[in-house]
Amino acid sequence: MTKSTVIAALLISILVIALAGCASIDQDDSGPEDRPVPTPAPTETEAAEPDPTAVPSPVGDDHWYELVISEKTYPETEIGENILELAEDPDEFAELWAWFGFDDDAPVLDWDSRVVLFAGTGESSGCPLVLDAVKFDEEHRFIGVAASRDVPEDTMCTMDWTPRVFVISLNADLLGDGELRAAIYDTEIIDQFDPADGTIIREGVDR
Repeated sequence: MTKSTVIAALLISILVIALAGCASIDQDDSGPEDRPVPTPAPTETEAAEPDPTAVPSPVGDDHWYELVISEKTYPETEIGENILELAEDPDEFAELWAWFGFDDDAPVLDWDSRVVLFAGTGESSGCPLVLDAVKFDEEHRFIGVAASRDVPEDTMCTMDWTPRVFVISLNADLLGDGELRAAIYDTEIIDQFDPADGTIIREGVDR
C-alpha cells in the first residue's frame, strides 16, 4: 500500500465518523408524549354576558322604592278597577299577599325601614304593563305609580282586561306619618296627576 493510499483511507475514515456524529445529534428518539408541552400565554377573562331576563332590583333614585314582584294575579272578588293597599307590618303584608292570590310564600322584608304598596290594575293580555317609576309628592302626601305598556314589535294590543299587580317596597322614613293617597298612572302623564284623584291608603294617624 502506498503512502498516498494510506492517507486517502484515513481521510475517508475521519469523514465517516464525522457524518455519524452529526446523524446522532440530529436524531430525536423521544416520542410525542415525552416532549414538553408549551404553556399558552395567559389571556384576559371575558366578562360574563348579562342575563337579559333578569329584573334589576332595587330600582329608583336612592333606593326609595323597590319592586318586590310583578305578577298577573288579582283578588278573586275584584275585577276591572285599580286597587291600592298599604302594608306596614308583616301581618298586614301576609294578609294582602294572600288576598291578591300569590301562590308562593310571602318574602321576608325589613319592616323597621320599609312599608309595602300593593298596586293592582288591568292590562291587555298582549301588551303587559311594566313599572317605570314611583314618585312621591310630599306636599300633597301622594304616591304616583307610573306604568307603561310593553308593546312587542309588530303586535297590536288587544282590548281585553287581564290582571297585573305590582308589589312595591317603599322607604318608610321618607313617607313619614299621616294620611297617604296613591294612584296608578300612565307614565306619559305621571307629572300631571291630581292628588285628589288618589285612593286613601293610610288615614291621618301615626303609624
